[in-house]
Amino acid sequence: MTLVSTTLGAAGGIIFQTIAQKLQKHRIMRHPWEMALCIGIGAYLGHKLPEWDAATLKQIEDYRTVALDYAQGKRKHEKLE
Repeated sequence: MTLVSTTLGAAGGIIFQTIAQKLQKHRIMRHPWEMALCIGIGAYLGHKLPEWDAATLKQIEDYRTVALDYAQGKRKHEKLE
C-alpha cells in the first residue's frame, strides 16, 4: 500500500506542477527543480498518508469508546478547572 500511495503522490506532484506551469503559460520544464520538488513532496505526502489515516482511525475509536462509556454510565463527567 505504501508503494502505491507513494507513486500516486508523486504523480499528483507532477500533475500539480504541470497544471501550474500551463496556467502561467510557461513551458512545462521551465524550472526542472520545481518539478523534482513537487514530485518529492507529493511522494512524501503519499508515503505518510496511510500512517496519518491509521492514527486518525485510532483516535476516532478512542473517542467512540469514551462516548459509549459516558452513554452507558460507566464514566462520570469530570469537572474542568
